[in-house]
Amino acid sequence: MKTLVSLVKRLFGISSRSWTLSQAVDFVRSIDPVLRKNGFGVGITGSNLTKGNSNDDLDIIVYPLSTINVDQKAAAYALRYSGLRLKHPHTEVQSHWRAKGSLDTKRVEVWTVEIGQHCGKRVDVFFLQ
Repeated sequence: MKTLVSLVKRLFGISSRSWTLSQAVDFVRSIDPVLRKNGFGVGITGSNLTKGNSNDDLDIIVYPLSTINVDQKAAAYALRYSGLRLKHPHTEVQSHWRAKGSLDTKRVEVWTVEIGQHCGKRVDVFFLQ
């Protein structure tokens, strides 16, 4: 079945990694309640917001609803509960940046969607503190 879906996507020029703004909004709305219950909000950023689509990934910002007792583990729990899987933690992302000469210290992690219509798609999560 998965092979058939891949074939159909290739025939019609649909990238399995692409996100439209509409898909991004629906996805963020689906994970927002779980994040809020764990003390975090979520928003869309990157090319989905500025161009209306992305061929590679969905960039989201996860931010604490309060700066008192911020628990990053609760945010990660909420993302896992929402059907995402951590692919590259922020330490790996920053190591990759260092190897390319960047001194950027923002907390970014790469996750993949494991369930639902966006299964297999990449989500880059920018954590604000």
